[in-house]
Amino acid sequence: MENGKGDLAIFRRSLGYARPYWPHITGVFLFSLLATPLALLAPLPLAMVVNVLSGERMVLDLRASIFRHAQPLSLGYHDPKGTADS
Repeated sequence: MENGKGDLAIFRRSLGYARPYWPHITGVFLFSLLATPLALLAPLPLAMVVNVLSGERMVLDLRASIFRHAQPLSLGYHDPKGTADS
């Protein structure tokens, strides 16, 4: 038996054994096609959470800095100025 024909016969026999499992094989194949795009999307929610938290932290630090700056100023500084001017 020639090598190419023997390989084809083994392949056909293997397909015969796999016939009852075609739905499973197809499902695994489709999930494997989806695995790469899903793996690439996994960091996005984490990045969005980190950006939100770091943005909130930045605003909190800015507010704290403004409060620390304004707190020691005397009332005399704030009285002649309007709320938008201080």
